[in-house]
Amino acid sequence: MADQHETFNLLYAPWLPALYHDGSVLRTGILDALKDAHRIRQIATSNPMDRVALLRFLLALLYWCRGNPPDSLPEALPTSWLDKLRENEALFNLFGEGPRFYQTAEVDRPRPATDLIQEVPTANNFAHFAHVQDHQTPLCAACCTMGLLRLPLFSTSGLGGVRAGINGTPPIYLIPVSSSLWQTLCTNWTPSEQIGHPSWVTALYEIPDEDPVPVLTGLTALSRLVWLHVANTGGGICIRCGRVDLPVVTACELAGAPDQKTDAWRDPHVVYDPSGPTRKAATAPNPMDAGKFATDRPWARLCASALASGRFTGERRDCEHYAGAFATNQAAAVDAWEWTLRAPAEVDSIERAHKVLIEWSRHARELARPLARGKCLASAAVSLVRPHVERVVSQHAGELLKPDPVAWSRACDEYRPFMDAIARSLAPGVTAAATRRRRQIGATKPRIRDLEASVSDPKDEDHANSH
Repeated sequence: MADQHETFNLLYAPWLPALYHDGSVLRTGILDALKDAHRIRQIATSNPMDRVALLRFLLALLYWCRGNPPDSLPEALPTSWLDKLRENEALFNLFGEGPRFYQTAEVDRPRPATDLIQEVPTANNFAHFAHVQDHQTPLCAACCTMGLLRLPLFSTSGLGGVRAGINGTPPIYLIPVSSSLWQTLCTNWTPSEQIGHPSWVTALYEIPDEDPVPVLTGLTALSRLVWLHVANTGGGICIRCGRVDLPVVTACELAGAPDQKTDAWRDPHVVYDPSGPTRKAATAPNPMDAGKFATDRPWARLCASALASGRFTGERRDCEHYAGAFATNQAAAVDAWEWTLRAPAEVDSIERAHKVLIEWSRHARELARPLARGKCLASAAVSLVRPHVERVVSQHAGELLKPDPVAWSRACDEYRPFMDAIARSLAPGVTAAATRRRRQIGATKPRIRDLEASVSDPKDEDHANSH
């Protein structure tokens, strides 16, 4: 095999970050990551996009090596299952002559290599803590790989005919996770009608006219044509991770692929809206919407959509679910989001749980009304309080969604300490006006009869909206 720095073969080179059960964090190649999957707790990345992309990439490797899962899965991945990877190791070269991983030489559009990483600013996007110079700022081989793996999941549409990937506007991905990487892969490794071929064998830019679209096509379809320029094997400081021991790249060729949207593909991890006639995917909220920065996360509505879409059923009902998403404003990269959800195991009716959560979400949005010192101030106050409240509420989701209304009363009481704190900060002192404002804020507790009425009779919208 050629020198690793010349080819940077992903099977062996140290690029994939993994957190082991003993607490160590190591960079491994694909073979070691899969061989040690039962010893690895999870993918050790700081960006949710990378964690989602890597999990789905490793899952695609399993489909390619073994097809559909066997009837019984071993406690650890047998090394013999990886023979197909070793036999085709040239397909996983990032550089060098011959085939290159997720790349095509048939593209002529010079761009800086940092275009592969959404969080690195380019051109005149100066409002960042990191300031870079296009075509001069290096990106290491490991980070280039991360950027390539994001292409099927998080590419956006933009000017010049550049289109989004097969899933359109980057959706919310919901992945059941277990106590080890191996168990996580096994949970997501489900039988598929069509397996197909992945983009590391033949780069997939146009979606074949098949219904259903093969699973490997959907998981690895490339929304951009990329060719990395010759790497500087002498090393340099990567703008993204700061490593100095890997080859670095400053430029590439990068262009948009044809439109990949198709109704024949239903992604196994996308949260779809079950109420609409089309397969519309849930997307991450833009925290900069309308010029205001908000950090609250829509836990209740996301959980409700996931429940209604049937994600918390069967063996997955007892799993923790990791949600990763990329908030965008057309072509602009805004923020990366992540949540952790657990299905309420005590709930008998998923349908009822969905209705209750939607109603709870509506009441949560109305918290800002009594803080009527201006929309910006009220929005900021709720943004600070809501994540803390939803953390407490989510810990008791199973109890809350039982038929017993007393649980709702206790949950509503969780708002009071936060609301009192806001009242003191917005209306200090002992004047009559301050006292009245504090009373208004304390009255934001949702009334149990409202919640119960709206859930028992969802058609009674006038009654629900009157409170």
